[in-house]
Amino acid sequence: MSLTRIRNLQSHQSLTEPSASQYNPVHIEARDLSVYLSASSFEGIKCTSRQVKRTPSTTRVLTVLSDIQVDIPPAKLTVLLGGSGCGKTSLLNVLSGRTQNSHLKSTGFITYNNNPNIGTFRSGYLSQQDILPTTLTVREILQYAAELSLSCADSQEHDRSVDNVLSRLGLKDCAENRIGDSRNKGCSGGEKRRVSIAIQLLKQTSVLFCDEPTTGLDATTAFQVIQTLKQLADAGMTIVMSLHSPRSDAWRLFDNIILLSGGHLIYSGASNMVEEYFKNCGFELPPYVNPADFLLEITSIDPDSERSRSESIARLDHLKLCWTNQTMSTTANYPTAHWTTCGHTGSKPKERSYRRRCKALIRRNMKQYMRDWKSLVGIWCAVAGLAATNGWIFWQLDGSLTGIRSREGSLWDATGLYGYLILIHEICRLVSEIHLFDHERRDGLISASTFLLGRRLSKLLIEDIPLPLLFTAIYYPMVGYRGSTSQICIFLLIMMLTHYLAVGVALFCVATTRSFHGAGLMGNLYFTLQTIASGYFIQINQTPDYARWLRWITHTFYTFGALATNEFIGVRGPEQGQLYDCPYSQTPTDPRCMQYTGKFVMNSLGIPRDWVWRPISILCSMTCIVHLAAAVVLHLRQPKPRFIKKRNTSDAHVTTVGIQVRPTRTIPIHICLQNYALETVTQQSSNSAKIRICGPISTNFQPGQLNVIMGASGCGKTSLLTSLAERIPSSNSSWTRTGLALYNGNKLPKDQTMAIVSFVSQDDDNLMPALTVGETLFFAARLTLPSSMSDDDKRERVSEVLVKFGLDSCAGRLVGSATRRGISGGERRRLSIACEVLTMPQVLILDEPTSGLDSFMALTVLRTLQSLAAEGCTIIFTIHQPTSSMWSLFSTCLLLSPDGSPLYSGEASRMCPYFNQAGFECPRVMNPADFFMDLAAYRGMHDDDETEKQRICSLVNMWRAHEPCLRIPSDIIPLGQVYDDTGVVSNAVKINHHSFLTAFPIVLHRAVINLSRQPLLILARSIQAPGVGVLLTIFAAPIKQDYNSVQTRMGAIEQYAPLAFIGLLQNIATFPPEVDTFYREASEGLYGTEAFLAQYTILEILFEAFSAMVFALLLSYATQLAPNVNLAGLLFLSALCTINSGESISMLSYLILPHLGLAVSFTASLLAIFTVLGGSMSLDPPTALQWFNYISPIKYAMTSVSIFTLKNTVFTCTEGQRDANGTCPIQAGEDVLQFVVTMLCYRLLVYVVLRVQVKRMNSRDIRSWFRRQRQRISSEESRA
Repeated sequence: MSLTRIRNLQSHQSLTEPSASQYNPVHIEARDLSVYLSASSFEGIKCTSRQVKRTPSTTRVLTVLSDIQVDIPPAKLTVLLGGSGCGKTSLLNVLSGRTQNSHLKSTGFITYNNNPNIGTFRSGYLSQQDILPTTLTVREILQYAAELSLSCADSQEHDRSVDNVLSRLGLKDCAENRIGDSRNKGCSGGEKRRVSIAIQLLKQTSVLFCDEPTTGLDATTAFQVIQTLKQLADAGMTIVMSLHSPRSDAWRLFDNIILLSGGHLIYSGASNMVEEYFKNCGFELPPYVNPADFLLEITSIDPDSERSRSESIARLDHLKLCWTNQTMSTTANYPTAHWTTCGHTGSKPKERSYRRRCKALIRRNMKQYMRDWKSLVGIWCAVAGLAATNGWIFWQLDGSLTGIRSREGSLWDATGLYGYLILIHEICRLVSEIHLFDHERRDGLISASTFLLGRRLSKLLIEDIPLPLLFTAIYYPMVGYRGSTSQICIFLLIMMLTHYLAVGVALFCVATTRSFHGAGLMGNLYFTLQTIASGYFIQINQTPDYARWLRWITHTFYTFGALATNEFIGVRGPEQGQLYDCPYSQTPTDPRCMQYTGKFVMNSLGIPRDWVWRPISILCSMTCIVHLAAAVVLHLRQPKPRFIKKRNTSDAHVTTVGIQVRPTRTIPIHICLQNYALETVTQQSSNSAKIRICGPISTNFQPGQLNVIMGASGCGKTSLLTSLAERIPSSNSSWTRTGLALYNGNKLPKDQTMAIVSFVSQDDDNLMPALTVGETLFFAARLTLPSSMSDDDKRERVSEVLVKFGLDSCAGRLVGSATRRGISGGERRRLSIACEVLTMPQVLILDEPTSGLDSFMALTVLRTLQSLAAEGCTIIFTIHQPTSSMWSLFSTCLLLSPDGSPLYSGEASRMCPYFNQAGFECPRVMNPADFFMDLAAYRGMHDDDETEKQRICSLVNMWRAHEPCLRIPSDIIPLGQVYDDTGVVSNAVKINHHSFLTAFPIVLHRAVINLSRQPLLILARSIQAPGVGVLLTIFAAPIKQDYNSVQTRMGAIEQYAPLAFIGLLQNIATFPPEVDTFYREASEGLYGTEAFLAQYTILEILFEAFSAMVFALLLSYATQLAPNVNLAGLLFLSALCTINSGESISMLSYLILPHLGLAVSFTASLLAIFTVLGGSMSLDPPTALQWFNYISPIKYAMTSVSIFTLKNTVFTCTEGQRDANGTCPIQAGEDVLQFVVTMLCYRLLVYVVLRVQVKRMNSRDIRSWFRRQRQRISSEESRA
């Protein structure tokens, strides 16, 4: 079947059979539109490293877009073209109304059918990032998107729409695959991109804005996507999209073109007028050239040399002048019509009902939470473990004075520690889930109220009711509280209110600041306020008058008061309350038994005796208020879109360093694959099944040439590359490889393969957002280049690479991230490649090196790779959408079918004759790369088309029959030779690895710069412990010396326990991303565990010392707990060790349990147990649990501080507080406990675990070895 016939079949398909009546035609006009970006206060921080090159200081106001005049016709497909960083995304954001940014200033106006309000119509926006639920399958995501967006109520109609979209975008084969993430393999990058597009297609919007919709897609799928968008435009939808490098046959689908360069408008008008306009400007379109590539070439800056750069700038200035002098209105380039608002505002599509949206959201959330079993099991086990351990600590409390004191502690423990555990766990989960809400809220799928209601109702039966019930069922009988049914029900009710308050506060914190730094800081300070004001640690009657009112706004005051009244008095208890085990008599009025009555206990706590139903009513009100406040903040505070600062091309700094000729690599590497295949093992009940990812493949990758791998999305290209580079994640232990991968005829071990192979992944997550481009490359050079090179040589090498990849003009700009402005996506891609090219690797493997780049810059990158190949490097890469000019650079090509089988492998120049023999002739006017991509993909709209599958199968079989004719080059060492540890890679291993003394100052310097540009992280690390000290000062200063102050003193000392939780919060915010960076660099053999842990500890200890010092000074002098220098030093040392130990314990948990939810739940539960065993809440814990105190930093801190601060302190008491002998119950604290510093032991344990983890990651997977052994044994048994 010819490709022309296939395309004709495709053109007759329809997404949902759209008609013009479905959409409201929208005419968009922008006049005198300019956008300026003012630098924030924190971005004014000077770069601390200027070793790479000197860059001129930037102004405080940057011009993003300059004097834009565009008309976007209704029901047309408008395409924004331009190089990376030219302002395409910024213009899309402004046109779509997504510019809620306080630093963004704009002039001019935009109208939609003469109405400035885009909300009159339903609009959609497809961003560059794919933000999708990772635990759902493709079909499930689209089904829920249809339920949330489509107004029809018929589920069958939803299913038909979903099936149609799946077929149209080629997603049927992966419809049942989960999306996955970096830790759990799922859909490929191209498949995720198509899912994001499918969600937008289901919304039936009148206006659709698409930011690079074809990024990450192969050429065939990208063309299908553009065809689909064209059909929707023909049906009445107004579509505006930005593209980098559309294929030539897609040009005819474009109705309108907007061409940008450096924020300036170069052309805006009909696509059929482009050739004539630029011919009049002096630039004639050559024949058989893609018009899009031609436009990008003449509007881009050529960085190859100073001369080419100056010529490019002059050409660009001429084009700007031509457009400025254009006398015709841009609207004259296409048919115009008069549009009025009245005819369309009333026809906005009917929205889904609120109830149906909530139902769909609840079902989706339930499925997500149940599949995230690690997080669910983590919180259930944490609650059960907390209840069981603390119940054991307070096991069957008696009625003695010690038992009464422990009973008070157990009541606070029930509500305080449980609430804190839920608070931290919920903040951790919300921070990771809130981005999906922001994305769907911008798309109009959900609102703040539906998100809040759907989240709580979906968790009702799996967390909100079961967790308080589980805690009550375990904890209540173990402690031995009174067995009255009413008291049990009241206890359960208060625990449920505690739970809902905790999740409400967590939502409020995350809604206020989307980062974990800010949310954790707010949550911890809030919980500290609850702790101090609850009336347990610091009695109400000991609190100063100016702070006493704060207890009325803290929920722990009501929860602890209600639980204490419920236990010590009862709902309808006697006047004296409950009488406990008085050794003198059983009469509550006996003066000798006064301390054993509930009334005495309540008076000492300063809590009213009739304090049950009133606090419960107040708690219900507070729960509603907190959730309402969270919903309001969530509704009002929307995250700001990320804007890319454009380059000032006319004033760009020109580097005089040219592309130097590098010495040829001494040993070129030939890579030969022989029946190489990659498979994965899936468990199906008791049996295991193998699924082939790609192969078997037999091919040669030659040095000195560009070796390209092509194929449809999901065919296994990325998996093949990661396997060849030995970068398969350790979590993918079920992957197995068969066949041979030989390097110069040698089968190399994993560590030696990694020594000679550099790998550039498809994403750019390895870049530090707070470093500049130049600093990123310079630190990469210091780490990867040999120590024998001087710093001047490294700077020269960095400057050379900057020019090679066109990064010299942005060398002084921050890299940025999804939440922080920085360089463009194309510049990030080039920076990732440049970091690997620095080392002049012998083998360079790249996964989609041109993804996110315009065709001109993509061609520049490939030419740079070609120059590297000419130096002797073996270059292997995948590519999705190569242009015809790129195709001429390819030497060898491996073409894969959708199931990963080879369709061709050999010289690229021989592909056309080979497929001509098979009856597939490439047209002379077509890009050969597009032709071959069409051959290798299912071209029909339906992936299950048997004709298409038979065509692919015949091509696979034809190549298998032809494959034996391949000959192995004679200069390769014979296959199967065993490697003998001499020759190719021995030098590379020595070059890559740095000693501790060499690597430590480098990683420390980098970490200091990265940290100095994150003010929120600095703030979170600096003020949490001082915040606890300030709150303690407000409530306790000055501490008195009467009998009641004993409890206040112990309550103040108890605040050492929150310091360990502060260490937990600080670790969660900083350690996971830093250790991920370390894992990647350690896998490359750059430096060892010692250097990483040393630099992390030094920076950590500086902030900990500062915060501990402020805390100790406030506690010592402001509260008058220990007003002398020696005791202040003791308080400081105890605070420092407690914070550091808490962080070390959290680091251990994350290293052992790499799931963040599990690590947080485990650490919080363990620290809660340490808090209870600290001595002030449980005075007589079981002997079996006392061994916890030997590893508890909280116990050591509290006991050492308490003995030295209570020593020689004499307390007074009133007549009513004296016992029967006329003496005060407590007069002095003289116990001596040994203060054991556990900080170093915990940090040493972190080092050991981290070293083991790195060793495990860099060695062959142990589980794979055991699997192979089991397979060998089973095969021997079967033969026997």
